[in-house]
Amino acid sequence: MLKKIFVSFLFSFFIMNFLTAFAVEQLYFNRFVADNAGVLDTKAERALNRRISDLQRRTSADIAVVTIRTLRGQSIEDAALEIGRKYNVGKSGKNNGVVFLVVTNDRKVRIEVGYGLEGTINDAKAGRILDEQVLPYFKQGKYQGGILRGTHVLSQEIASSYGVTLADAYKVGRPPSSRSSKNLTWIYVIIFVLAIFLPGRRRYGYGRRYSSFGSSFGGGSFGGSFGGGGGFGGGGVSRGW
Repeated sequence: MLKKIFVSFLFSFFIMNFLTAFAVEQLYFNRFVADNAGVLDTKAERALNRRISDLQRRTSADIAVVTIRTLRGQSIEDAALEIGRKYNVGKSGKNNGVVFLVVTNDRKVRIEVGYGLEGTINDAKAGRILDEQVLPYFKQGKYQGGILRGTHVLSQEIASSYGVTLADAYKVGRPPSSRSSKNLTWIYVIIFVLAIFLPGRRRYGYGRRYSSFGSSFGGGSFGGSFGGGGGFGGGGVSRGW
């Protein structure tokens, strides 16, 4: 009896680990971007690739932009580290890569920094980029805007450390203010209250809309356009919203 329980436990353990790894291993990279969550339109994806390609050409550094819906219980720190190492993000010998990982359904984001850029993008700076440039968009459900803004600022910081200037691949506005976000929240509250108390009206639910992409990740390209690095040691910052 105990033997059967032990065998069942081991089987469940290996299955869970296999499924967790599966979420990360089957990313589809279009050059520097793997948008498995389906939050980027074609124009935005092309703009990101132009920006990161220019960064790579001028500095040899890489940024991997990855979106997925859920990690199925895996920590975002482990996932970002695995992506950086598996896909060799950064230049071989320089390890100057960054993984910008967004997990939409889990509502988590991480900037994972390779060894060669830890002096340029330390934890404090990575945290400020997320808090001030990315999360104001994400809190309003504007994933594309936050990803564009975050990638722009990250690439700008890296380029500055190399003493170069990047071409503007796309226009980036200022992050949404917290004040406007609060005002929008109050508008939703008023509409909700009116919908409840006004007679003869239909009641509508308000919620965030997500992409129709599934949480299982099909095959595709496993490569990307990275430089063969992959030296990551866990440096970086995670946030939730």
